[in-house]
Amino acid sequence: MFDVPESKRNVLGKVEATVTVSLYGNETEHKVIKKSDGEYCESCENEAQSWCRNFECRLFLCKTCSKSHKTMLPPHTVLPMATIRQVSSSFFKMSKNCKQHPFESLVLFCGQHDKMICDSCQLESHQNCKPIISSIKAANGVKDGTAMSCLEIRMNDLNQVSEKMLSQIEEKQKTLKESQNKFKNRVSEFKHKLVDRLNKLEADIHTDIDSKYEQCNETLTTKRTSLHASATSMTSWKSDLKSLKQNTSEIHLFQSVKFIERETNETESEIRKLQKEPFPTITFLPSVLESKMDKMLLDLGTINIENLSVPMPELNIDQEGQYLVSGIASAKQYIWIKNQRRTLIKVDINGTIQSTIKTTFDPLDICANKEGDVYYTNGEKVHVVTLDGKEREINKKGIEGIAVDDRGDVYVAEKTSNNIHKLFNNNQKPGIVMIVDDGVYRPISLSFKKRNKRTVSFKQRSCVYQHL
Repeated sequence: MFDVPESKRNVLGKVEATVTVSLYGNETEHKVIKKSDGEYCESCENEAQSWCRNFECRLFLCKTCSKSHKTMLPPHTVLPMATIRQVSSSFFKMSKNCKQHPFESLVLFCGQHDKMICDSCQLESHQNCKPIISSIKAANGVKDGTAMSCLEIRMNDLNQVSEKMLSQIEEKQKTLKESQNKFKNRVSEFKHKLVDRLNKLEADIHTDIDSKYEQCNETLTTKRTSLHASATSMTSWKSDLKSLKQNTSEIHLFQSVKFIERETNETESEIRKLQKEPFPTITFLPSVLESKMDKMLLDLGTINIENLSVPMPELNIDQEGQYLVSGIASAKQYIWIKNQRRTLIKVDINGTIQSTIKTTFDPLDICANKEGDVYYTNGEKVHVVTLDGKEREINKKGIEGIAVDDRGDVYVAEKTSNNIHKLFNNNQKPGIVMIVDDGVYRPISLSFKKRNKRTVSFKQRSCVYQHL
């Protein structure tokens, strides 16, 4: 966990160094002991029995030193080695100190650059960044926050897509092998109709077939190996996150989440690259002299590689690290978003998920009133989800856009009739407030503002009026 000069290494494969650790103002020296056959206490030479997850420590400890950490004020949480070994060792080797400034701790989080920094980093390269908050504050609630949940969703999505792509490639390789055998058999049958010269031509065409097959198979094998490695990494990181959520501190978990996010972005980029690449295959064009046995043949055919586009499973994200959000609305101190099929997610201003509602159909457009009720439509009907989580239908057909004003009245746009309808909050009979004569033409979305006038915007035009 610490950089040790080469001169400190002895012939027994043991590494020794003295480091100063500050715990609540008290500086103590710890000797780091690591041997080639396992982890050893970083305060003495005894075999490690546990690991202190306190952010200021994060040390391997023996049984005796473990008891000392438990009696500190406040007591440190010490985890047994059996629990630690359930997580990849790389997560416990992440330094709590800055790479650019090794003697300073990562005590701050830069929201603009989405990374943990130290005090010197802030002064040198993040002077104008906003927001910059303490790492402890940034990590607060990470277990139940959107960063964790979204990362888990992304990893599950990437893992599922990778598995499907692996299956498709395996099937394609099977078909490719069948094509190889089919073409070789055809060439062999043709060969039997020829004389001595065909023996050489047969060898030539077989060599060509095998060469093209190897090119195709090498390409597919490379894709398969890459996807298999990605799937393995996703599975391992998922397991790591699950264990880390239960056993480590929030700030350590937050740091681990950021590490996995970077690795997941790289994995996702590789998968997207593979999605865009075509699949090679081989085809056979028989010789024009095949049916003319009395003529001299120059060859037995041509083997080509054709790159065929194959439908691939889609990711539920539009680019690395960004979810496909197709609807968003604010209600009181909460925000409602739609980034999954038939689902509305309610988060607070800190990004913590408050609730998830499975809707009757897939929301196309959403809006919310000041009471916290959320309205949504799929282009056919309008439903409302009240603050208590209950859902009901508003009987209206052919809806393309929806908006709500400060009185709770709902406005809906009908693309086919070129009308804007108003659904009153007090159960009054719905009415038409704007028609084609008002400039409405095939509206597909609505927005409502109240300043000096009320404005409803639709498609690429807008109409300003005062009496809705």
